[in-house]
Amino acid sequence: MNKKGQVIEDGFFMIIFLLFLGIGALVSFVVMDKVVETSQNVTQLNTTQVQAAIQSGQTVNDMWDYIILSVMVAFALGVLILGYFLDVSSVFAPIYILIMLIGVVVAAVMSYVWEQVSVAPVWVSYVSTKLPITDHILSHLAVYYTLVAGMAMVALYAKGGDR
Repeated sequence: MNKKGQVIEDGFFMIIFLLFLGIGALVSFVVMDKVVETSQNVTQLNTTQVQAAIQSGQTVNDMWDYIILSVMVAFALGVLILGYFLDVSSVFAPIYILIMLIGVVVAAVMSYVWEQVSVAPVWVSYVSTKLPITDHILSHLAVYYTLVAGMAMVALYAKGGDR
């Protein structure tokens, strides 16, 4: 299959995937806190081995913020590299700009969804204490999408010459 225009699809995928990762991280923190609370209240689970396993799980769970940041950087680099190696005619630049604007609107909607989810009483303490980087990225998703899409456009069309 010779698919062109994959950069645009990846941009939309990035927006939605980051939102779902953020929400997944919030759910993960709530579930882990319930597991810790339950394990401390149940005598059979309050053993050294179980507590060590739970502590290991909490250590991994605390990495969500950096995982989401890494995914964001990986998507951005992937889109830029893919944009550089794709052969695209400059005739399609206006179409790319139009689709990029649609992506900005989608990113703004997803950012609004994040804002609504993150201010719910059950999530507020987790967002402010355990996910500050994720909160920043998802609160300003439209800006980051515009930056990545703009750099991808430069990578796509600044190579010179129609191929």
